[in-house]
Amino acid sequence: MVKKIRMIKQPSVYSLTTSDEQKYIVKHHLQRQKVKRQWEFFEAMEDRTIINTFIHFPNGKAYLDSDDGVWTIAPYLEGKKLHYMNEEDRWKALECITQFHQNAVHIYPRSSRTNTEYIKRWYQRILLFQETKAIFDHYHFTSLFQDIIQTAKYYLSKCMQIPIRQYEEEAIMNGKWIHGDVAAHNFLKVDNTVYLIDFDLVRNTAPIYDKIQLGQRFLPYIGWNLNKLLSYPMVNEYDLKAWLYAICIPVDIMREWLRFLRQGNHSNSYNELIHIQNKWEIRQYFFNDMKIMLE
Repeated sequence: MVKKIRMIKQPSVYSLTTSDEQKYIVKHHLQRQKVKRQWEFFEAMEDRTIINTFIHFPNGKAYLDSDDGVWTIAPYLEGKKLHYMNEEDRWKALECITQFHQNAVHIYPRSSRTNTEYIKRWYQRILLFQETKAIFDHYHFTSLFQDIIQTAKYYLSKCMQIPIRQYEEEAIMNGKWIHGDVAAHNFLKVDNTVYLIDFDLVRNTAPIYDKIQLGQRFLPYIGWNLNKLLSYPMVNEYDLKAWLYAICIPVDIMREWLRFLRQGNHSNSYNELIHIQNKWEIRQYFFNDMKIMLE
């Protein structure tokens, strides 16, 4: 019997406490196919010790249908989210995602694959970003826009020359999966164990993509220092060039700008562009060090 329900994230995530003091997370999903993919992954993964998976509802169902999607349930973990500002947390996240990649292998999706190659995703994001040029022009940030676009296209071309899609082909062949969103809040420390949570973006593709995103998320907290980034053993020497080239594609800036525009508060565009310009200037030293190292 349900004793208490508390909203965690509006309007889709709730904590639920039963009369016998058991706690769960109940979450609403718009896309049933994503939930099916997660269940397929969880059931095929043999070692689930560091991941928080769905469980069945009391009626035995894997999910409950609603008019606008489906609901899932998972155990509620009492813990502390990691933060990449902390050196120890960065290491714990790297250790956790590395262990996850070691476990998430030889899992072959029963359903048809509909994943878009990451190289195409990056290119599509560049195209969307290009469509916002008029806003940069209006506020006299044209040179910033051109610099971001040129940098993105340059490093995208470098990734295509490797070619980075060979990693995806190998991952599909060997049934390798990634988490897809290695933001610090998706790592939860419970006692001495770090768990991965929220598998909405889990997919059958190359682990290097989680490591690319992790490197991008570490950099603001280590002063965009290349030597400091290289002190974290994220990839082997053979994969180093592909990893670094991909990290240099400014997908984070493009993503945040496009998200800002979707929110519709365009009256603050000038302040947001100032923020982007400051972030962009900080990473120029990193780009220079990269060119010296790789070229």
